[in-house]
Amino acid sequence: MTNVLTVIHASDGAAIRPLMTATNYCENSDDDPVGLFRESKVTIGDVKRVTELGRHWHKWFMAAKIRVVGDEPVVVVLRHEDGKFLFDDLNSPSVE
Repeated sequence: MTNVLTVIHASDGAAIRPLMTATNYCENSDDDPVGLFRESKVTIGDVKRVTELGRHWHKWFMAAKIRVVGDEPVVVVLRHEDGKFLFDDLNSPSVE
């Protein structure tokens, strides 16, 4: 998880590819991942570490809370794929 945050902060396009799910990789194969994660840097702020880790809505997903903005937690969603959890999405789910 820390790897994903570190790579986003570094804008390291080559390093993010092996950490992405196949769906993310295919959807962004023609795009520059540095541009893709520019907005993600704003979302994660200066956070470099996960504060909470837990199962998400399904056994194949895990959510890592990285910060709270107002009353909305910001999480990194990981999906279990090929025997490991890979980066799926940045999300700001409602606390409800």
